[in-house]
Amino acid sequence: MMSRTLGGVRGCVVAAAGVVALLTMLASTGAERVERDTKVTQLDATQPVSGTLAAGTSQRFSFQADAGAFVHGLVDTQMVQGLTGAILDSKGEVLRKFAGGIIAFVAPKRDSYELRLTNAGSAESAFRLSISVVRPLDPEVASASELISPKLQQHSAGLAAGTTTSDTFWRSIAANGTPLIEHVGDDVLVTFLWRGTSQTRQVKVLWSLFHIAPVIELRQLGRSDIWYRSFKFAPGTRFEYSVAENPPVVAGPPMVQAMALVATAQGDPLHGDSRGRNPAELFASRSRVELPPVLRDSEWTQAREGVKRGKTETFQIGERRISVYTPPGYSQQCGPYPLLLLLDGSAYQGLIPVPTILENLLAARRIAPTIAVFVDNASVASRSTDMYPNDEFTDLIATQLIKQVRAKYSVTKEPRHTVIGGFSLGGLAAANIAWRHPETFGAVLSQSGAFWWSEDAIKAGRGEPILTEGPLLDPRIESFELVKRIAKAPKAPIRLHLTAGLYEGDLLTANRFLRDVLTAKGNEVEYHEFPGGHDGAFWRAAFADAYLSLAAASPSSGSQDCYAEQVLSNASSKP
Repeated sequence: MMSRTLGGVRGCVVAAAGVVALLTMLASTGAERVERDTKVTQLDATQPVSGTLAAGTSQRFSFQADAGAFVHGLVDTQMVQGLTGAILDSKGEVLRKFAGGIIAFVAPKRDSYELRLTNAGSAESAFRLSISVVRPLDPEVASASELISPKLQQHSAGLAAGTTTSDTFWRSIAANGTPLIEHVGDDVLVTFLWRGTSQTRQVKVLWSLFHIAPVIELRQLGRSDIWYRSFKFAPGTRFEYSVAENPPVVAGPPMVQAMALVATAQGDPLHGDSRGRNPAELFASRSRVELPPVLRDSEWTQAREGVKRGKTETFQIGERRISVYTPPGYSQQCGPYPLLLLLDGSAYQGLIPVPTILENLLAARRIAPTIAVFVDNASVASRSTDMYPNDEFTDLIATQLIKQVRAKYSVTKEPRHTVIGGFSLGGLAAANIAWRHPETFGAVLSQSGAFWWSEDAIKAGRGEPILTEGPLLDPRIESFELVKRIAKAPKAPIRLHLTAGLYEGDLLTANRFLRDVLTAKGNEVEYHEFPGGHDGAFWRAAFADAYLSLAAASPSSGSQDCYAEQVLSNASSKP
C-alpha cells in the first residue's frame, strides 16, 4: 500500500469553497477506449515525477490499487486550461477523466491502472505529478434526522403500517425527478434523496450553500433504502450540487479529505439532467436546483446568429497565460478602447462566456467596443497564493501586464474606462488591486468576493476546505482585513458592482460589510443579493448586468462611431 502526504495542494481550492471548486475542475465525458502509447512510466508514491509535455502529446503512467482504494494527487503545471487526463483500467477502458490537475478516484477493483496526461494546448509545458494510493477507514454512520417532508412522512407511515413499499416510493420519485420539491406554507422545501443498497454506509451532498456547510450528510429512513435530508429555501433559489455515496474516509489534512469526497461525487442520478447519461458521465458532473420563479441564463450568454465575432490572442507572462479578446472591427486607428480585465480567465471564457456576452451587448449598442484581458492562474496550486492580497501579484497585474497590453493594443489609459473583476478570491484580488492602483483601475466587478479574508484567518486554517456542518468563520479570529483597510484609507475614485448569495454565510456578511463601508465613504456602489450559493449558477446569469452597470459612456475618441461604421451596418441580429 502506498501512502504519501500530498503537499502544496492547499492553494488549488478556494477557502471553504474547496469542494465545489474541485468539482468544477474534474471534467468527465464518459467511458471510451483510448489508443495506447508504447512507453509507460511506473509511479512511485514516495517521489514526484517531473517532465515536459509537448503540445498535442500524451504521457502514460501506471500504478497498482486494491478494490476501494482512494487514489489522489496533483498535476502542477501552467497548463490550467490545456491539461487533460484520464484513468484507465488494465483493459484500456477509460474510467474517469479530469481537467485542471486534480486527481481523485476510487478504484473499483484490484488492478493495474494507467494515468494518461495530455497537453491539449498549443505550447510545450513542464509538469510535476504526485500521487498517493490510500486504504480508507470505516465511516461513521449518520444519526436520524427529523422528517419535515410531507411526502416522506406519508411514506414512512405507510412503511410502518405495511400499506406501501419502497419500490412504490421510488417509482413516484423517478417520474418527477430529484430532488423532491414541496411547498409548505410560504416556504419551498427541497429534499435530497438517494436510493441506497445493503452496501451504503454514508451519503453526502456537496454544494455551495455555506450558511449551512459546503458538505451535508443524508440520513437513512429507518432500515429502508431511502436516504434523505430536507431544507427550506426562498422562492427563486438556484444552486448546483453533487452526491457522493460511500466517500472514502481518510486521515490527513482537510484538502485530502475534500479530494476523497470528490472521488465519488457525481450528478444526482434521478435528476432530469442526468437521464440518458452512462455512469462514467455522471462522475464529477453536477445537478442544478432551480426553484420557481426560475431565473434562466441571461439572453446575452447565448451565441446569436448574425452577431459579429471578435478574436482572441494569447501570450505568456512567466508561467501565466494571458488571453486578449479584441472586438469585431478592432483597429488601432479606432481606439482607445475600454478595457475589461478578468482574473480566473479560463472560467470567464467558458463557465461565464464573456466574449459572447460582450459581442451580444455590442451588437445591441449597449456598450462600446471593448477589449477584454483574461488572466489565467500560473498553476493549479498557485491560485490562492496569488489571489490573497500580496504585492507581487498586484504589481504584476497593475504594472507589468497593463504595460504590455497598452504597448500592443489600443486601450484606454483612463481609469474610468478600465474595469477589473473576478469571482470569489478573484473578487477579493480585484478589489485589492484597484485600491492599490486607482490610477489604473476605476471600477471593480466582484461576484461573491471572498472578503472574509485576513492574515489571521489564513494562519488559523481558513484557507482549507470546511467539511463539517457549522459556521465557517471562528468569531475569535479577526476577519475582513481588506474591508478594514479600505475603511481606514482615503477615498479612492472607484466604482463597484458587488453581488453575493443569500446562502453564502460569512461571505455574505463580508460583502454587506464592504457595501456599508463604501457607501459611508461616498463611493458609487451597486449591490445585489441573489438566492443562491457560491457557484457559477448565478455568476453566469448576472455577469452582463454587472458589466453594464460599470461600462461608462464610450471614450471621446469615437471608437463606438468607428465600430458602427465598420460593423453595425452589417449586423443582422440583435438580442
